[in-house]
Amino acid sequence: MSKLSTETQKSERFAKRFMGAIVLCLLGIVAVPWALEKLYGPLPKPTPLGAVQRVRFVGGLGLYTQIDTAAASYLVHGAMAIRPGANLEQHQTYFETQLCDVQSQDCRELASH
Repeated sequence: MSKLSTETQKSERFAKRFMGAIVLCLLGIVAVPWALEKLYGPLPKPTPLGAVQRVRFVGGLGLYTQIDTAAASYLVHGAMAIRPGANLEQHQTYFETQLCDVQSQDCRELASH
């Protein structure tokens, strides 16, 4: 066998392995959400929390935002630009609970309730 055909076979094997790895990655991207839904069930619907009464920034450089409603106070990570009177919803993902402004759909991870 010539050196050229050996090099060609090596490059063909590499191309097949590379394409196989890409196919496996794509299958993983498709399979993970399906597996999460099968393990934990469907995500719950957003829960309305009421209108914002007051907004305060806690910690240096807006480390947290405290959002007060008529029913409860919520602490979210980061600075959240939300105005008093805006409606809030709680969204549950597989990995975290988020507080969201209904109108702008700006969501932040809930740090404390």
